[in-house]
Amino acid sequence: GFDYNAQMSQGCRCLVDESSNLSSAVSGCSPDGQNASNGGFGKVINTNTNNSFCCFRNDLTSAAPSASIAPSTSLMPSISLVPSQSSIPTEECGPSIENYSKMGKGKCLDGDDALYNFVRFDDVASSEECAEKCNCASQTLTVQGFDYNAQISEGCRCLVHETSNLNVCGRSGRNIQNLGFGRVTSTNGNPSFCCFRNELTSAAPSVSPAPSASMVPSVSTAPSRELKTGKSCNGDAQCRSGCCREENPGEGKVCIKLNQSNNNTCPNR
Repeated sequence: GFDYNAQMSQGCRCLVDESSNLSSAVSGCSPDGQNASNGGFGKVINTNTNNSFCCFRNDLTSAAPSASIAPSTSLMPSISLVPSQSSIPTEECGPSIENYSKMGKGKCLDGDDALYNFVRFDDVASSEECAEKCNCASQTLTVQGFDYNAQISEGCRCLVHETSNLNVCGRSGRNIQNLGFGRVTSTNGNPSFCCFRNELTSAAPSVSPAPSASMVPSVSTAPSRELKTGKSCNGDAQCRSGCCREENPGEGKVCIKLNQSNNNTCPNR
């Protein structure tokens, strides 16, 4: 059979019973044979659960009695080294969760394609558990959904538009100056994360992004930020992006979307 790891250059390892002449015996394939002094012989029956590799058994070789160490070349067609599409495990985001709709792969984005600030929970074992953590956070903050990554310890991120008082449920929130606000509408396609939208929060109209007075000492200091990208504006406080500038000289000020192309910073005009 073979072990396969897509993350490393030497990730294809065809498993054999022989312990010598491992390069010359199949020189037409340009291999790099290695005798690792392993004692494996005969039919593959299980795996060692190493998460970095996937194990495939050659059923042509395994179907025949393994009385002889030297397999014939007819038992080793090259096509058997390529797993069929149905054999490749595909990591999915799983089903939607109560009150949370699965949006798909990627980090959640709002209607202006902006990421959200978040409260992070560590060592969360599943997206269902992450939803429970976000339900706790939603008692204090406006949780629009969550991003979940099962491969990292800090993979549960409850998404909020507040920028202060983010310490809830025994966790420290992070204001990383993301501008995400209101309903989750799409994802950025990041394959490491899954995005879930909070339908309870999204069901309520998010007219004004200004946090409530209980969260901010002075309401008057919170900008309204009601206008989306491309809308006419008189000042930065009116735009969700926080950027009111002349996109094209002489055409008046409009709300400009901040992204990587402008380093998430308002152009100086």
